[in-house]
Amino acid sequence: MTTDATSPPEGGEDWAAKATGAIESVVTIVRDHSLRPALTVLRILLIAVLGAGLGTLAFVLGIVGIIRVLTADAFGGRVWVSDFVVGGLVSLLGIVLLGVSRRVGREPRHA
Repeated sequence: MTTDATSPPEGGEDWAAKATGAIESVVTIVRDHSLRPALTVLRILLIAVLGAGLGTLAFVLGIVGIIRVLTADAFGGRVWVSDFVVGGLVSLLGIVLLGVSRRVGREPRHA
């Protein structure tokens, strides 16, 4: 009896199909447990970096805008007064945030 190369032998199973299925299932498991978490972490890092950059840009442009408005409208062209006021406010904000961060660091941690 003759069989061609594409059909399984008589009374047997298609070993090539079983082997291919086993390899495919192993590759799928490895991809699901390694590649997908790595891609998720990379997406989170990318969003965090973009968010930090855009937040910094918005902060700087906001400070520049406030200084320009104060210089033109409130202090009659005296830039040094605007710089002094905005610098004082930013410094005060930094001191407040530093105090908050020190209080948060002292809280006891419960296991």
